[in-house]
Amino acid sequence: MKENEFGQLVPFNFQKEITYSSNAIIRRTIIDKASRIVELMAFDYGKVLAVKSANTQLHFLIEG
Repeated sequence: MKENEFGQLVPFNFQKEITYSSNAIIRRTIIDKASRIVELMAFDYGKVLAVKSANTQLHFLIEG
């Protein structure tokens, strides 16, 4: 790891970056590059994400 490699990081508040909507799944793309896509998602109770990709995926549940 290089010295000061993380010097440009800024705090990120998930709740301020995406809104919740009743009876819906809301998606917001944060990073969209050839090597990776990072999205925030907000799910209403009972909604399910259908995964149809063979790509590697990693999901974190922040609150629920």
